[in-house]
Amino acid sequence: QTRLAEAALRQSALCVGRGAFTLGAVFPLPTELLPIPALVLSGRFPPQAGVQSLDPSHHKQELNVWAEFNNGVAAALQVATSTEVSRGWIAHHRSVSSNPASADGQVSSNAHAGFLLGLGLRGCLKVLPVADCYKYLRLQHETTSAAVILGLAASNLSSMDAALTRTCCVHIPSMLPATFSDVEVSSPVQ
Repeated sequence: QTRLAEAALRQSALCVGRGAFTLGAVFPLPTELLPIPALVLSGRFPPQAGVQSLDPSHHKQELNVWAEFNNGVAAALQVATSTEVSRGWIAHHRSVSSNPASADGQVSSNAHAGFLLGLGLRGCLKVLPVADCYKYLRLQHETTSAAVILGLAASNLSSMDAALTRTCCVHIPSMLPATFSDVEVSSPVQ
């Protein structure tokens, strides 16, 4: 289990290098899904022939969350900046996955959150209307909220968009007036 935990940690870090290596290399069609590769945390160690799964007691589940998140970011960083990304294309990635390892065909929420941040870093979240952003923020999923806010901020860099400023102000306590002290925002989102 110790060797498997070390191999799983290494595997979960590989997606960061993949994101840097494939930066802007893919020109997806508007009807084509961008695959998010499966994050495999099981392995086979010779002379044993069977595949061993990682025991959850040997590592924190939080490591899986950030590994899936970084995997989603790496997948989105592949998109070239000249690619036309639409609101429907982004929404379609949330609902359906081309990931064969997903049994029910759904993208992990953490992987989709990373995908949103990666699109934001590439400047592709400008097409996402404020109403869709509120839908993502209303889910109250920490990684999705942080990804949407950071992705929108990166996409709209130096635009002075008033709606985006209001969206960010609600989630950053230091930007709120003193009368709004009862608003609770989780620390990862802050």
